[in-house]
Amino acid sequence: VRLWKGGTGNFDTPSAWSPEGVPGETDVVQVYALVNEAPKITIRDARTVAELVVSGAGSPTLIVTGPFHVTGDAEIVGKTTVQMNSRNTWTVDGDLTFRTGSTLTQTTPASNADVAKYCISVDVGGDFTMEPGTVVNAEAMGAFAKASVGGTPASWGAGSHGGRADYASYDSILAPVMYGGCGGGAKGGGVIRLACGGTMRLDGLVNADGGKNTSDGKSDYSGAGGSIWLTCGLLTGSGTVSARGGGWDCSASSYAGAGGRISVWQEQDEDAVTGIFA
Repeated sequence: VRLWKGGTGNFDTPSAWSPEGVPGETDVVQVYALVNEAPKITIRDARTVAELVVSGAGSPTLIVTGPFHVTGDAEIVGKTTVQMNSRNTWTVDGDLTFRTGSTLTQTTPASNADVAKYCISVDVGGDFTMEPGTVVNAEAMGAFAKASVGGTPASWGAGSHGGRADYASYDSILAPVMYGGCGGGAKGGGVIRLACGGTMRLDGLVNADGGKNTSDGKSDYSGAGGSIWLTCGLLTGSGTVSARGGGWDCSASSYAGAGGRISVWQEQDEDAVTGIFA
């Protein structure tokens, strides 16, 4: 077992671990944050560990830039945030569990040039579980207002994607991988790809909604919903999976964005979902 003791820092810093040394393929990795602690641990390069537990009474953040591979199980507990900082996939060969209060998200793009650098991509060999009160968040992480990203059109109007608003819809129905289109006053939704070989239990919120309009002196048009692509053996749970377009504020010059795309690939012929898909 290697326990993080270094506060905010780089995963590859040997002295930040007890016992000292960078965790490797045979190590069980534990990160525990005390009350009022909010350490940020950045995985910059490709890393493989045996197991992962991030927990505590504080608010730790694990920032994943390089490909990250857990050969056993991973458990994310409490107020922990896992932040995807690239388009690389986080791979867990065993089970991945997000306990109540935890979050999976991505880095918020600072400019339109940054949007295509990030997405949420997780591949789990066993079961993937989101308990109630957990969030996978890519809301308004897509195309910036009045700009084009990854094939999404630029527009002064309301954003399109799965549905049509002020320009044509786009992206695959079965395998959506594109960002929500921008509106004249808001960003589109981001991209979420979750896959597991076993049961995917979603009792939390998976959110790729478009952004709501904000006045820029010229337009109040919202962004379109992004992409959510789920692959699993069996999908269960009572949570919400949402790729809605951004809303409107009832003014004469305000327009909602179009919906995004949600695709579910399930191996078993069974309907076990009681949640909301929107």
